[in-house]
Amino acid sequence: MQFSENLQDLLLTHGLNAETLAKNLNIKSSRISEWLRNIYLPSIEHAKIIADYFNCSLDYLFGLTEHKEKSKTYNDKAFYETLIFLLKTKNMSNYKLCKSAKISQSNNTKWRSGTIPDIKILLKIAKVLDCSLDYLIGSTK
Repeated sequence: MQFSENLQDLLLTHGLNAETLAKNLNIKSSRISEWLRNIYLPSIEHAKIIADYFNCSLDYLFGLTEHKEKSKTYNDKAFYETLIFLLKTKNMSNYKLCKSAKISQSNNTKWRSGTIPDIKILLKIAKVLDCSLDYLIGSTK
């Protein structure tokens, strides 16, 4: 996964280490070490905090683009609405999305109530729908 490599690159570019980043973001340094060692991926909330801190996009953080374009303002409530819009635009059903992304359809109930999927599912959805993570979670410029 490119997240750990890109996070390491951002730390080096900004002259930081895991402990300093943890302190600056109020995140446990052990958690950041786990991300850097590619043991876990961050939650979407932590990923957004990191993207905002380094002024980059989620797409850059997770290796979907090489451009470090400026981070955006997030609106978590827009995920499901954005998903429905993208499905209509792509003329794709929820069933086809779930089958193509290899995710459970049971997630739709949670998403409808405002829950945002974890980052692994978001990455799969973004790939199938050919869109950016920032757009998918309702980011606006």
